[in-house]
Amino acid sequence: MSVFLLIILITFSLSNLLIPRPRVIDYVGELQSAELIHLARFYWEYNNNRSFDELLKIFYIYNEKIKANVPKVAYTLKRKIVCERDGLGLYETVFNNSVIFRSSWRWNFSNIYIGYENNEAVIFKNYTLVYYHEYIAPQWGKIVLYPEIYTTCNVKIKRVYDTWIIGIPLEMSRVDFYDKFGIKIFICDRE
Repeated sequence: MSVFLLIILITFSLSNLLIPRPRVIDYVGELQSAELIHLARFYWEYNNNRSFDELLKIFYIYNEKIKANVPKVAYTLKRKIVCERDGLGLYETVFNNSVIFRSSWRWNFSNIYIGYENNEAVIFKNYTLVYYHEYIAPQWGKIVLYPEIYTTCNVKIKRVYDTWIIGIPLEMSRVDFYDKFGIKIFICDRE
């Protein structure tokens, strides 16, 4: 009888050891990094009037609601503009989990030429402009995107691969452009 009881106890113990007990793991990956990139890009949009802290707070409320599992992060913001004949601009958000959003542009003065507007001769300053976004995350490395840009100013604009050829009337010292995400960039030859 005791042998029979021992066999039952051993069988019961072994059966409990072999039962799979799946556990849910909180995965942090591509989606979470992409959401941080979107948040950073939204912050740099021209029409956004909120601080990054305020956007982050709203983001985490929404994150908890949809259970997206985006980890709490710290960040640094950087804005750099150099307005000269050859200049550059940079908007950057760096998160402490190695996710980085960077919107960067540089322009170079090429020459002056005479163009025609409504049958009148107009003197233009000719610039080349390179504008791109970098999305960096541990899951995918670095992705570079060259978004379309537009302007409401009266300038000549033409895209050649990843470079824009911009003709600006001589009397204009600054021209604003917007990319398809609403981020404002500009060319300026003096501050």
